[in-house]
Amino acid sequence: VERVVDEAEAAPVEHLAVLAARLFADSHALDRSAVLGRAVARRLAERAATDERPYVDPVLDASAWRDAWASVGVLCDAVSAQVLVLNLPLAGDATAARLAAVAGEPVWLTLRSLAGSLALADGVGEVFVCENPAIVEAAADRFGERSKPLVCTYGFPNRATMTLLGVLARTATLQVRADGDAAGW
Repeated sequence: VERVVDEAEAAPVEHLAVLAARLFADSHALDRSAVLGRAVARRLAERAATDERPYVDPVLDASAWRDAWASVGVLCDAVSAQVLVLNLPLAGDATAARLAAVAGEPVWLTLRSLAGSLALADGVGEVFVCENPAIVEAAADRFGERSKPLVCTYGFPNRATMTLLGVLARTATLQVRADGDAAGW
C-alpha cells in the first residue's frame, strides 16, 4: 500500500488504470473491486482527512474514491460522471464551454469536459435545475433555443453535476425543482 502511495505521489498526474498497469502490469489492479485498490484508496483518504473534511470511506462513496486518488494526482474515470444541460451558456477554456454552446439541444457534459476555467456567461442571472431528464427533453421539444438555461441532476447528483452547480452558484441563482418522490428529496 505504501509503495503505491509513494509511486503515485512521485509520478506526474496520471490515470488510475495507467498507474496500475505501470506498477503491476494489470490496469485493474487498483480498481475499487480490487483488494489493493480499496486498501490504497482508504489509506489516501485517511491521510487527506482533516477536521473540516473528515474521513469518508472511499470504497462506499464514489466521490470520496475520486478525491482520495486525486489527493496524489491520480485521475479516476472522468468520463463516466455526466450532467445533462440545455441552453447553458458557459465561458472559459474548459471543453464544456464549447459543448454546451449547442442551442436548443440537450447535451451531456462529462466531468472531464468541466476541467479547466469555466464560468457562466455574463448576463445570465438564473439557471433552472431539475431532477428528471424527461423535463429537459420536453423543454427542448417545446421551447428549443428559447428555453431557459437548464441543468438536470438525473436523480442523484454525481461529481460532474456538483462540479457544474458549484461553478454556476458563484454568479447565478439556481432555481431547483425535483420530483416529490424519495429520489427527488
